[in-house]
Amino acid sequence: MTYDWSEVFAGVPKQAEVVLPEDLQRAARKGWLTQLRHGLAKSRKALQQQFASVLFDRFDESLWEQIEEALIYADVGVETTVSIVETLERAADEGSIRDSHDLLAKLREVTARHFCQDDAHIDVSRPLSVILVVGVNGTGKTTTIGKIAWHLKQLGKEPLLVAGDTFRAAAVEQLVEWGSRVGCEVVRHERGGDPGAVVYDGLVAAEARGADVVIVDTAGGCTLR
Repeated sequence: MTYDWSEVFAGVPKQAEVVLPEDLQRAARKGWLTQLRHGLAKSRKALQQQFASVLFDRFDESLWEQIEEALIYADVGVETTVSIVETLERAADEGSIRDSHDLLAKLREVTARHFCQDDAHIDVSRPLSVILVVGVNGTGKTTTIGKIAWHLKQLGKEPLLVAGDTFRAAAVEQLVEWGSRVGCEVVRHERGGDPGAVVYDGLVAAEARGADVVIVDTAGGCTLR
């Protein structure tokens, strides 16, 4: 399926024409689904490794705790994990989960429902919109930020990037490189600094400089802390 980037964002001209630079064209030719599968590979592997240690011999409190622990270790997030496990427990009590096969099938169904929303648009219609990019390490957050910023620029928006990943080595430098390629400013602090302070400074800078969209890079797993 071919997507028009003006359809991805809410709040940009619908007929804006965007011509990809050669490097992004090459990436697009590799196939969006292929890139998505590659990006999710680490998340999928982490989840599989965690569930390999779960013993599905009986439905009791120990089983639910093991599943909860596996989801949290896989960076699913505490709130989402609790919701998923509670749904599984209810299904088991109602008799719709009878064995490990039913349990894994229900887990896939419930997890997909949590992460698939009806409206997939990125709303940038507000005077100052903020996109917070979170996810597991190594899934391409910083590169995605660069691509989103470039497309927003082409669609008439002025993005500003915030280097909120102050933990990973070279994370700030990678985002600065993307900012240079896109032609937008990057707000950053020294490595090891407080990510919240970087975000605050980024929002202040965006308001002062008339930016339309702030895109915040974060460290993998920071949502669990």
